[in-house]
Amino acid sequence: MREDRDMVIVRKLNAKDDFRAVAELIYYTDDYIFPYLYNNDIEKAVSVIGEMIVSDTIYNYKNITAAVLDEKIVGIVVAVRKPFSVDLAEMADCFLKAGAIIDERFTKVYNEYYKLLDGASEGVYIANVCVNRNYRGNGIAKKMLKAVLSDDCRYELETVKANKPAFAAYTAMGFRVDYEYPGFTAVPCYKMSREKR
Repeated sequence: MREDRDMVIVRKLNAKDDFRAVAELIYYTDDYIFPYLYNNDIEKAVSVIGEMIVSDTIYNYKNITAAVLDEKIVGIVVAVRKPFSVDLAEMADCFLKAGAIIDERFTKVYNEYYKLLDGASEGVYIANVCVNRNYRGNGIAKKMLKAVLSDDCRYELETVKANKPAFAAYTAMGFRVDYEYPGFTAVPCYKMSREKR
């Protein structure tokens, strides 16, 4: 599979890319928040996230770097410059455009996850990293992160403590644990950062 990694092209997402594939990868970046928010309905999730990709949200395609192999998107990194704010009205609008119902799940996820992302600190927040499960274990996440990271900026991200492959990849890229905290639904998570070099 090393040949695949060597042939992967890492580049910024553009308006002509397959946003459905990107939305599905974003959904799979988190085993807790997105399944809860979309009630395990992948089609609904892909529709809503697809609207977020073309709207002014953290998931806007301009914030996404993609790994492409044979014209297929096999991985993504969502990275947004701080400070930023997650706009409740913009997110709700994406749900409505996708024909999805806004219910107590939406409110809970917004209040207990997205709202907490707001902050005035500087640097870049890496919101999502995902590689298609058929291509994992081949260094594609590291290749994408190398393309996103620069030495003149501070980066932050969060990962589920039990996600050992992600933790190993982030550590190898220079991230260190700032602290452990109970994430959404009290899942143990790490807040990690990589300082300017």
